[in-house]
Amino acid sequence: MEVAAEDFNNRSKTHKLILHFRDSGRDPFRAASAAEELIKEKKVEAIVGMETWQEAAQVADHAGTQSKVPVISFAAPTITPPLMQRRWPHLIRMATDASAQMKCIADLGVVIYEDDGYGGAVGTLAVLSEALRDVGSKIEHRLILPRVSSLSNPNWVELEELLKLPLIQSRVFIVLQSSLPTVTHLFRVAKKMGLVERDSAWIITESIASLLDSLDSSDMSTMEGTLGTKTYYAKNTNSYAKFQNEFQTKFSEEDNSKPGIYALRAFDTMTIITQALRRMTSNSSTSNLQELLNTLFNNYTGLSGKMYFKEDRQRINLLDTRGWVSPSLVNQGTYSSNGVGIIWPGNVTSAPKGWAMPTDEKKMRILVPGITSFYKFVKVDWSRQDSDEKKFDGFCIALFKMIQEMAPFDSLLNLVQNKTYDAVVGDITVLSERLEKVDFTQPYLESGLSMIVPENYEESTWLFLKPFTWQMWVVTGGILIYTTSSYTANLSSMLTIKRLDPNVTDIEMLKRTDAKIGSDADSFIVNYLEVVLGFKNSNIIEVGPQYNVDDFKSKRISAAFLELPYAEVFINQNCKGYTSTAPNYRFGGFSFAFQQGSPIARDFTKAILELLEKGELKKLQTIWLTTPKGSVQTNNFKHTRSLSLKNFSGLFVITSLLPPLTVRIAGFINHSLSIPKGAPSFANVEEWSSPLRWDYTSTSNTPEHPQALMEPAQIEFIPQESIEQRQ
Repeated sequence: MEVAAEDFNNRSKTHKLILHFRDSGRDPFRAASAAEELIKEKKVEAIVGMETWQEAAQVADHAGTQSKVPVISFAAPTITPPLMQRRWPHLIRMATDASAQMKCIADLGVVIYEDDGYGGAVGTLAVLSEALRDVGSKIEHRLILPRVSSLSNPNWVELEELLKLPLIQSRVFIVLQSSLPTVTHLFRVAKKMGLVERDSAWIITESIASLLDSLDSSDMSTMEGTLGTKTYYAKNTNSYAKFQNEFQTKFSEEDNSKPGIYALRAFDTMTIITQALRRMTSNSSTSNLQELLNTLFNNYTGLSGKMYFKEDRQRINLLDTRGWVSPSLVNQGTYSSNGVGIIWPGNVTSAPKGWAMPTDEKKMRILVPGITSFYKFVKVDWSRQDSDEKKFDGFCIALFKMIQEMAPFDSLLNLVQNKTYDAVVGDITVLSERLEKVDFTQPYLESGLSMIVPENYEESTWLFLKPFTWQMWVVTGGILIYTTSSYTANLSSMLTIKRLDPNVTDIEMLKRTDAKIGSDADSFIVNYLEVVLGFKNSNIIEVGPQYNVDDFKSKRISAAFLELPYAEVFINQNCKGYTSTAPNYRFGGFSFAFQQGSPIARDFTKAILELLEKGELKKLQTIWLTTPKGSVQTNNFKHTRSLSLKNFSGLFVITSLLPPLTVRIAGFINHSLSIPKGAPSFANVEEWSSPLRWDYTSTSNTPEHPQALMEPAQIEFIPQESIEQRQ
């Protein structure tokens, strides 16, 4: 401002620009009082400054509205009020609201801000929380620091507050609007505590980042790797180079005398004010300073960039995101001015993961279910007392440890929900109601409801008849030549491939017959069977873990309902005698559960996806969940066996009986056709070529009935023509 005033005074011979400075100490009421005093006593034409929006609002209320003096503020509200222009018609803002930069820095983390006594950070917190929700994150912890000016020993107070941070998993720290002394003290203490190191990310807002140009090298070194948002402005123009030389000449005693955005805005503001004063003096018809300022500010390109206003607020150039490093690293050329190749805390170029395991004082508490459906997934060996780590084994534990190296269930999830434990590691099924309590990772196994039933391998004598129905057999008699190949293929598959004929065909049959079914009583499956599938509670039998096959052999249950991974393990363990149905009812899969908002859940999800893409998860699944080598593995659709005599016994019986039966039937038919039926007609009689002789002999030869002695009679058949001639 002084540089701009000196330029104007050196050029103008008729007017002199006098600056009056007042320090409000970031106190809104002191700022308003100072503004009134300047207007009444010094007769100032404009008020410029105000570092916080609370100061700007108070000055605009008491000075601008009452005295109609233009108020130009370097601060802006977090959210622009809808009636702002009507309330403060003489207020001009040289800054944008916080909504844009909050979207830039949105990530899950710890929010740190200074208590200014007026709730100035409340609006910023609201906007930040909304931006975090948009990206699926939230604020894990809030750390409120008192004002440094109000403390006798600020380092000790900040140290006491920062000691709470190592107990928190998040390592993303967002520093909102705070005074520069508070920020410098904060980073000094955080640096000593090791919080500005690897796996940490520090983010500062524009109100802080824009002031870093005034810090010396020692303070800048404590902020190495901090990420900030700044308003972009060009540094390669002649006007900027000229202003920088004048600025550094005037403040040569400063360790870092480069002008920042506030200095550029102050210079632009004073330049516009002087232009307005020139127009007022050169044109007597224009005497309203407020109107001139509104016109000039609305289309002006200065050192801070091009300015234009919409709804009485300035539209600033896009934000420039930077990584802040120590001056030594800048001199070595490791800092990239275009935001590429950022040096993060700990002098690393890779982006930090943003979370860390809690310290030894507060180890991460993992909840493991003691009883599971199958021990291949989770097994707790209570006999081992030498080490807690050796007690737990299984596929889920091995997967959890693999991810760690890379970077009644409902009741257990409630313990995570109320933060008694940090996570649950086991075969946890993702359900919609559980998502309201905890955060799940990417499922590592597919889940669905599968039905296990005993198989019934049919050794029927009449198996060869089953390829066709009886209707098909009738048609086959006429088109046998076209169907022989189909019959042979189907019969071959029946004889050579294991055809499982389950005792139970579907769920409706189980409900119709009131059959007993088995389920794990500690899981949600019981409720699913009862509410969704409609089974009676009295027909649901608890079979316990491991699903003993004796329950099937003793006819205690007719079928068992298991989740898909359990069903696959059951079939692998019991190589013969059981089959499973395809899972027609799908669930969310097996997953790990973490506290809601935990940053670890997202990194575990990324690790699981990487294991899936690399095939490592499949290898781990093969090691833990498949049948060990040496045991006979039976596949429901590929089991073959040798053909036996029984397979063809029915066919042999038919073929052995068919020839004699055919001969008997043919003889019977031939005999039936050779015997005339009824009395012969003359037409039939004349066809005989030889006379017939009829002999009659009595069958009785007793004294009462002596056999009659009769001469054989000869019967002559006369043709019809001879009879007609005789007549």
